[in-house]
This record gives sequence, C-alpha cells and structure tokens, in this order.
Amino acid sequence: MRPLCASCLLREREPIVVVEAYQRVLECAGESLASLHDALTAVDYQVFCIGRFGIEPIRHWSDAPDNSDWVGIPRSKAHLASRISKWIWRVGTRPFVAGFNPLSRLGGG
Repeated sequence: MRPLCASCLLREREPIVVVEAYQRVLECAGESLASLHDALTAVDYQVFCIGRFGIEPIRHWSDAPDNSDWVGIPRSKAHLASRISKWIWRVGTRPFVAGFNPLSRLGGG
C-alpha cells in the first residue's frame, strides 16, 4: 500500500473538507491564506467561507477574512454547496431546542 500525500488524497477520494483559515496560525507554519486557497484550488476544489447563515464562495484568497472557517468542495460535488449552505442556515436561525434545531438531534443539547 502506497502512502497518500494530502493533495493525492483530495484528488482521489474527493472529501469535503472544513479548515480553520487563520492567518496568524498559517504564518507560524510558514504558510498563508493565499497558499491554503491555492492548495485547494490546485486540486480542483471550490472554496467557501462559512458564516452564521451559510457559505459564500471565495473566488480569490484576498476576499476572505483573516480569521474564518472554510469549506472546500470538489467541483465534481459542487451541487452540495447549496445543501450545506441551507443546513447551516437552518442551524443558525433556530434556537437550540431539542427537536427544533438540527444540531440538537445530534446529541449536543
């Protein structure tokens, strides 16, 4: 069995990835928002910024806040972006009441 590098894994398995995109932390590792964005787009991922009410595309790394959470979606699964955004909207707009907020069904409430 051959070891998989991160970019090989992303290309071959095409998982949806969620990453913390914090400029200061990336700089400590010798990286940047630009290099993170470039790494994801190089393996044919679309990059989105996660907000309270959904996800918004990040077409260029400079469009993203210095500290945010990103979701990377393979272009082959681009249709899932609207589903992810709707789910985040449902969670963000409902009080955390058992049976009402989707997260409360996951055992967190």
